Amino acid sequence: MIVESIRDKGLGTLQTTHDTPDLSSDVDFFNSMMLPSPVASTPSPAHSQNLLSEATDTLNSLTHRMSRSLRALASKDKSIEARKYPHQLSNAVLLQHMLTKCVGKTAQSIDKISNLQ
Repeated sequence: MIVESIRDKGLGTLQTTHDTPDLSSDVDFFNSMMLPSPVASTPSPAHSQNLLSEATDTLNSLTHRMSRSLRALASKDKSIEARKYPHQLSNAVLLQHMLTKCVGKTAQSIDKISNLQ
């Protein structure tokens, strides 16, 4: 880092000084990154459940809320619930597309791994 300072003596010349970091600090940083971590990197029990089953549960709850909002479209007194329908429909479609893409990419990666053997 360049620090510029103006000295008041003489002609008032501009003097620059360079702050050089300790050279061993970068080496120590990278060496500490290479050391094994004391905490084991095991997945937590909350995340060890099947992700696809969690996603399908979310999709089922979205479709339930969508059907409730769709029924609210028929009645005049439930306009607030009826206004939620486009948002819920969009969420359900996006979730379905994401799940389809994830399953496709998973199948593709399994196929690539099995072809390597």
